[in-house]
Amino acid sequence: FLGVATGIASVYFSKMYFKIIAFKQKDTIEVVKNSSEITPYLSQFCDCYQEVFGGAPYFETFESQTLETEFSELLDQKPGSCILLARDDVGGSGFGVGYIQPEDNAFYIAELGVSARKRGQRLGKRLFQSLLEYGGKQQPTKFRLRTLKDEGQNKVALHLYRSCGFLETGDIETILSQRKDGSTSTDQRVVMEAPLSG
Repeated sequence: FLGVATGIASVYFSKMYFKIIAFKQKDTIEVVKNSSEITPYLSQFCDCYQEVFGGAPYFETFESQTLETEFSELLDQKPGSCILLARDDVGGSGFGVGYIQPEDNAFYIAELGVSARKRGQRLGKRLFQSLLEYGGKQQPTKFRLRTLKDEGQNKVALHLYRSCGFLETGDIETILSQRKDGSTSTDQRVVMEAPLSG
């Protein structure tokens, strides 16, 4: 009987332990809608952005000042725009960026990224769903995004987008990027769209 009781206690305490750990790792998501709101978070956002796109499969490089200017201007100039910044006790842990494309009133998910230390914890899905929720309130005609076409290098993101109802439109864009090693090279991005749900 003692052995059974000890086993039950171990399971109970293990469950409690994992619940506490999960609670501690829950990231807060800030929704920023204009350039004056992003000022306290700009450094964390840019650091996270550079980490995500500076690593595989992109290996891109960006100047911090350029990023700060571009995203501040985006918030003030693009209709229905927002930047989502996930944060934990270390700093920025993920981000999402979206805005309305006025030519057909689609809500365009321009950026989505998660820090390496937070991957596999469903933070990307939380950010993506938050973008869809925010975008839906902008009364768009549909949702649109562009992502790396290579299935091998972008399997997780493509699975997430497809699971949320996004389908390839057949449009492919070739993007020229500055790489961390100083070279420039191109990669292909596929355009995906989803209808409004409900």
